[in-house]
Amino acid sequence: MPISKPIRLLQLTDTHLLSQRDGVLKGVRPFDTLQAVYADAQKRFPIHDGIVLTGDLVHDEAGGYALLAEVFQSATTPIYCLAGNHDLPDAMQQTLSRAPFVLDTHVLLDDWLLVLLNSWQANEAGGKLGNTQLQQLDHLLKSHPQHHTLICMHHHPMNMQSEWLDEIGLADADA
Repeated sequence: MPISKPIRLLQLTDTHLLSQRDGVLKGVRPFDTLQAVYADAQKRFPIHDGIVLTGDLVHDEAGGYALLAEVFQSATTPIYCLAGNHDLPDAMQQTLSRAPFVLDTHVLLDDWLLVLLNSWQANEAGGKLGNTQLQQLDHLLKSHPQHHTLICMHHHPMNMQSEWLDEIGLADADA
């Protein structure tokens, strides 16, 4: 395979936005924190091909998606989003269904296949991919053998050596 063009992605996760800008979660204002992190990332990595938001974008409050849209309103690259266990997929779809946000299951970026797996389960802290999504992943990998692949999901597929975190990993990780 010839040398491919690298892609540069910023990845942010677990923003846990609330419905109000000044909302506090465990002593932190998630809106202020996200703004500061995003501003710092833009300074450090001004040139990037996209931003990947890997779940828990809100903390069980649909109004947080409007604040997320506000933070990224001036983004000049696509923002690829996937749900975590605190997200509300229907509200996420409704609020983030337009540019710069991308809610697709996969995207081709030059020589790269970016796969966004949905590990969200209703009323569960842990994640699961399920047979349909695993079959789709298999099909994507077989359909794009010439592409490098980056697979993103919210729930981790292997133990992290953390007692509490390993309890909420991917239920069908072996598959």
